Amino acid sequence: QTALFSATFADDVSNLATWITRHAVEVRVGMRDPLRANRDIDQRIMIVKDDGDKEGALKSLLRAQYASHQRKPGKVLIFAGDPEDCDMLAQKIRIALNNATVETLHGNRKQAEREKAMLAFRSGEAPIM
Repeated sequence: QTALFSATFADDVSNLATWITRHAVEVRVGMRDPLRANRDIDQRIMIVKDDGDKEGALKSLLRAQYASHQRKPGKVLIFAGDPEDCDMLAQKIRIALNNATVETLHGNRKQAEREKAMLAFRSGEAPIM
């Protein structure tokens, strides 16, 4: 049995998967059109000058999202380039949001740590990951 999982499945990866597998079954969560956003997800595009400006914009968005007057701020999932960037960004967000609970999920963490992080994010204990 061969199983392939991906949040995104580019055409070249799909072609390779088709070539490798026999009688493949594709399961999609959400919309059938890969270019169409899920209505439950709030996507925002901001043009920034550089990495410093990018961090500042992210912190501003998160401060607004988790301001004290927000009744149900929801959860935020942030993607980083590598494990070190992920850890550094999480620490900066914790500081910017007065020790908010921020979890990370990357390959440099032990499996038990990753599972604990996922549980905290799912439950809302750590609304930012």
